Amino acid sequence: MYDIKNSLKTIIDDLDKLLKNRCLFSALALALTIPDICGKAKYQNIKLNGERYRKWFDEYIGECEKNVQPNFN
Repeated sequence: MYDIKNSLKTIIDDLDKLLKNRCLFSALALALTIPDICGKAKYQNIKLNGERYRKWFDEYIGECEKNVQPNFN
């Protein structure tokens, strides 16, 4: 069985280290794995990675982005 809790904890801990050390591109690349991991856990019946990724992202991140107004000042 896929252990999402430990996988996400490891990723979040590593992201924290990367950000503290200003490794921003590495942090971004690692952060982009989160929808893949969560999508794999939530939508186990969907076989295509891209489809799971998009579905999870749209459901959890996309809805939040609709309600956020960017501040470029």
